[in-house]
Amino acid sequence: MPPGHYGQQPPPYPQYPPPRRRSGTAGKTFGCLIVVLLIGGGIVFGIGTAAGWFSADDAASNSQAGDCMKAADNDAKSTKFSIVDCAAPDAAYKVAFKTDSRYGGCGGTSYMADSEKTSRRSGFTLCMTLNAKVGDCFNQTVGPPTGTARKVACGSGATYKVVKIVDKDDLYACGSDYKRPSGSSLTGKLIFSYPKPAMSICTNGA
Repeated sequence: MPPGHYGQQPPPYPQYPPPRRRSGTAGKTFGCLIVVLLIGGGIVFGIGTAAGWFSADDAASNSQAGDCMKAADNDAKSTKFSIVDCAAPDAAYKVAFKTDSRYGGCGGTSYMADSEKTSRRSGFTLCMTLNAKVGDCFNQTVGPPTGTARKVACGSGATYKVVKIVDKDDLYACGSDYKRPSGSSLTGKLIFSYPKPAMSICTNGA
């Protein structure tokens, strides 16, 4: 090799083609799936939420003062009612009035109170008295305001029998030995008294 000359440079490394760009189809598909799932979940959630907001029972929503009701199932604390003719043998309740709130109850200890919501923040309470006449019998295992009474034939299946009705709200209208129903204590002499309409229903254990 002549002096002053460098040796021959080694050949360059082979050039490989740049890596192919991965197709965005898989990523896009995955992304679309996520979006669809999220949208689907949102739709389901929205429907569920709406159903929760507008959950008022149709019979309760459509009822007016003076309508008669019966429990729609056999739950001792049923919150579902249907409107029936007041002369029907199973017409256990009569609507006294409605409040424009689902909180606060009915202002009396003997009302059956059915609270319903019509939106996230609003609703109403249906306040019902017993639909009773002297001689009627009822079956009830939990007292008002949540326990549901059913009108039944007098006999072994009855809890109490109506013996007197007085047109005033008076704890002593039936006598000093009558007590208001409380919890599961529904035996003996009971008085169901209501301020609106003013009425006291006197019952004895059937």
